Amino acid sequence: MGIALKDFESATPFTGDYAAALSAVQAGLGALQVAQAAHGRRAILLFEGWEGSGRREVLKVLAGSLDRCRVAGHRV
Repeated sequence: MGIALKDFESATPFTGDYAAALSAVQAGLGALQVAQAAHGRRAILLFEGWEGSGRREVLKVLAGSLDRCRVAGHRV
């Protein structure tokens, strides 16, 4: 007996412009990083998802616009 993700996920499919949405999220994360660096604070982004759901690839894309000196990834 397998697990059907549709039994747990009820989100509607994304129908917008992927590139524009990704750019907006990356810009927001970049602003967050600048603010936390300027004020000497830290930020924690927590991603949760199923095993094999592509979390690592998503994080690579989102973190692509960030300063690598101020980013660390940890598995929990």
